[in-house]
Amino acid sequence: MAELNVIIRPDGLLEPSLEEDWDEVNRLGRGEILVMKYTQVRDPLNHRRYFAMHKIAYDNRPASDLTQDRRGFRKMIEMTAGYRTAVQTFKGEIIYIPKSIKYEQLEEPEFQEIKKACGDVIVQRMGLTDEDLQDQILLLANINPRLLTT
Repeated sequence: MAELNVIIRPDGLLEPSLEEDWDEVNRLGRGEILVMKYTQVRDPLNHRRYFAMHKIAYDNRPASDLTQDRRGFRKMIEMTAGYRTAVQTFKGEIIYIPKSIKYEQLEEPEFQEIKKACGDVIVQRMGLTDEDLQDQILLLANINPRLLTT
């Protein structure tokens, strides 16, 4: 089952909130009827900033990063930031897989920790300052800085 992140616009229509959600919607035919179970996100500003940060990283990734899709790239950042689970293979080797992170179920301190750790990885890989990354996030996420409290 596909997962879409949507925003309810002022006119009451639903709009995909992330670029990869637009990609999924564009795969569907116009006039398709979807049955949805939804979860209301606690803090949409934090989620917009988080996904904007990952989009910036993906769009500016070094040529050596061969990850093909945005979600896979985001998972690689999260794993590099320490959000992974060690699994032993049949041959006894230890490999790492991304933790399943349900953002809507995380407590705010844990979400902030993940966001900070991923931001640190992105800043290091892209050679940016944290301030530059935050400025780009605000622009991309179209967030008025006066709305931010964290």
